[in-house]
Amino acid sequence: MQRLGKSDQSFSSGCLFRERASLQQSGLRSYNFRLLSKPGLVCYDGPVVTLRRSLHLPDATALVIGCVIGAGIFRTAASISKHLHEPWLVMAVWVAGGFISFCGALCYAELGAAYPKTGGDYVYIKKAYGPAAGFLFGWTKIFTERVGTIAVLGFVFAEYVASVLRLSSVQTRELAMLGILGLTWANIAGIHVGKGVQNLLTAVKLVALLAIIGVGLSMA
Repeated sequence: MQRLGKSDQSFSSGCLFRERASLQQSGLRSYNFRLLSKPGLVCYDGPVVTLRRSLHLPDATALVIGCVIGAGIFRTAASISKHLHEPWLVMAVWVAGGFISFCGALCYAELGAAYPKTGGDYVYIKKAYGPAAGFLFGWTKIFTERVGTIAVLGFVFAEYVASVLRLSSVQTRELAMLGILGLTWANIAGIHVGKGVQNLLTAVKLVALLAIIGVGLSMA
């Protein structure tokens, strides 16, 4: 549906309109439609369907922390320490990375407040560069970037568990698949299940990071 233009706002501010046949095919026959000045268009005064806001501040905070603190953080620290032999250099890299992430979070907060619509990056790129760029971004996100990211995170999770339980390579691959399928089910089951799993995993990651920091400081 589209919003009325300025010339049609005398009928109803914020009124939605579509072709009469399209509205009737959508099962909206029970609502009253008022004819507009444009031929073939009717004004629909029925309820507008919107997404339910089921995420609260703790859920949104856990979601952002979970996205920023990925499973790869437990691997990158060793790689950075391998190339930077001074502890203060390692800390400087982490502080710089945290500052850059904080700036990115502020940018996304401004964009989210300016364009409170479903779609995230797709909405922002579409607004800035047009529908074609938004479509290409969404296509690559679904079929290329997200697929690779999910596979990598699944194997990182499985390899950590395998190092503790001493699993074989075949069992490690199966565990990675089960992890991906489990999180897929959590998202399909609904937002309440999904946010519960997200909050739990975020808490586990924070506890693990605090434990690593505590061990490191105690051994320093």
